[in-house]
Amino acid sequence: MTDQPNKTTAFLMLGLTVLVWGAAPAFIRSFSLATGPADALVIRTIAVAIPCLMLLPLFGGYTVARKDLPRLLLISLGMFGYFAGSIFGFAYVTTGVGGIIISTQPLLIALLAGFFGTERIAIPTVIGLVVSFAGTLYLFSGDSPAGSVHENIITGGLMIFVCGFFWSIYVIFSKSLIQTYGSFKITALSCILAALPALAFASSGTWETARNLDRNGLVALLYLTFVGTLLTVSTWNFATARLQPTTVGASLYLIPILSMLSGYLFLGEVVTTATLIAGAIILFGVALAQFGSLLKPRASLAGLAAVFFAVTMWGMVPVVTRYLVLNVPPETVMVLRVFPAGIVGLLLAIYLGVKPMPWSAWSRIVVAALVGNVGYQVLAVFGAQYIPASWMGMLFGLEPVFIALFAVILA
Repeated sequence: MTDQPNKTTAFLMLGLTVLVWGAAPAFIRSFSLATGPADALVIRTIAVAIPCLMLLPLFGGYTVARKDLPRLLLISLGMFGYFAGSIFGFAYVTTGVGGIIISTQPLLIALLAGFFGTERIAIPTVIGLVVSFAGTLYLFSGDSPAGSVHENIITGGLMIFVCGFFWSIYVIFSKSLIQTYGSFKITALSCILAALPALAFASSGTWETARNLDRNGLVALLYLTFVGTLLTVSTWNFATARLQPTTVGASLYLIPILSMLSGYLFLGEVVTTATLIAGAIILFGVALAQFGSLLKPRASLAGLAAVFFAVTMWGMVPVVTRYLVLNVPPETVMVLRVFPAGIVGLLLAIYLGVKPMPWSAWSRIVVAALVGNVGYQVLAVFGAQYIPASWMGMLFGLEPVFIALFAVILA
C-alpha cells in the first residue's frame, strides 16, 4: 500500500515536468525575440548559474575528482550547446516547429549512444531515423507559417537540431557522473561552466538589456531559470526513479503538442497543416526507434512486412524524385538523396560490422559506388525533370532485363 502514494506522486511529478517543458519553447522564443538571441544567451545562462552557485554547498560542494574533470567539461559543453542552439534557433522558427524538432532528441541519444559504444544500435532505430528524416524534409519543404521566411525556418530548424545533438552528448556522458555525485550537483556544475563560453556573446549593451527587461521578459526569465531548469530537474528525477522507462519515454511525446498549444495561446502562432503532418511523421519515427524493439513479430510476418515495406518504398521513389526536382534544383536533390543514405549506410556498417576484405573487393565496391550508384542517382534525378513519375516507374521495370543482359555479357 505504501508504493501507491509514491507512484501517484511520481505521475504528478512527471505530468508537471512534461507540462513545464512543453511550454518552455514559447518562453524561450519570447525571451529571444525580446532581447536578441546573443543577449538572451548571456542573461539566461548567468541567471541559471547564480542560484546553482548558491545551492551547490547543500548538494556536495563544488569539487569533483580530477579524473572526472574531462567528462564534466564535455557535458558542460553539451549544456552550453543546448542553451545556444535553442535560444538562437527559436529566434527563427515558431514554437510548434521548434518543439517538433526537439522531439527527435531520444532518437539522437540512441544513435550517439550506439556510435560511442554505450548501447547497440538496433534495426528499429535505423528505420526510425529514416522515417523521422523524411518527416523533417517534409517539414522544411512545406508551407511556411505566416510572416516566416522559408530560409529562416531551415536555419532555425538546423540550430535546434544541433541543440538536440549537444543535449544528447550531455545525457550520454553525464550518466556515470550523476551516479557518483548526484543529479543536482552535476546539473548545477555543468550550468555554471556553460555560462563561461556564453560570456563571449556579451556586448556593451547586454547589461543595459538585462536592466530594462519588462514584465514579460522577467516572467520568461524566471520561468526558464527556476521552473524550467531547477525545479524540473528534481521532478524529472523523482518520476524516472519510480516509473517504468516506457511510461516516462511515452510522456515526452506530449511535449511537441504542448509546444504548439503554448505557441498558439501565448504568442498567437498559427499551426499549419504541413507542420501537423510533418510532426506526426517525425514522432512516428522517434516512437519506432524507441519502442520498436518491444515488438516481437513472427519471422514469417516480419519477412513479409519487410518485403512489403521495401516494395512500397521503391514504388514511391519516382513520385518523390519527381516532386523534389519540380521544387528544388536537381543538384540539391542529389545531396538530399546521397548524403542521408551515406549516414544510414555508416550506421548499418557500425551495427553489422565489416569483415576484412581484399583490395580487389574494395576496388569493385568503389567502381560500383561511383559508376553504378552515383550514375543511377544522377541520371534518375536529372531525367525526372522531363518525364512523369508513371513513366519513370515503367522504365525502372526494365531493370531486371538489363541486369540479366549485362550478367550474360560480363560473365
